[in-house]
Amino acid sequence: FSNTIVITRNEAAALMKVTPVPFNNQITATIHTTTTDKMSIRLLNTQGQIIREKILLPQKGANPVIFDDLQQVAPGFYIINVIQQQNYIQQKIIKVN
Repeated sequence: FSNTIVITRNEAAALMKVTPVPFNNQITATIHTTTTDKMSIRLLNTQGQIIREKILLPQKGANPVIFDDLQQVAPGFYIINVIQQQNYIQQKIIKVN
């Protein structure tokens, strides 16, 4: 038994920028990745429920993903997350009317 806690850190294989924030009916998540592994891009509410999801087979570099069907989504706080292999990125965003 040891009191030492070992923390390992995986370098993220992707970075993300979401525009515009706050958003109204459309957002673009631009994911910059160094791999071509399949990724899932999700719009979640604050309870963790999936509002929209897109699956992407990215190219290395910038990969824009547009969610343009958000008229029916209520104003409030949301989370965009990207899952690719063991990598996970998320960003909080706000929807306004």
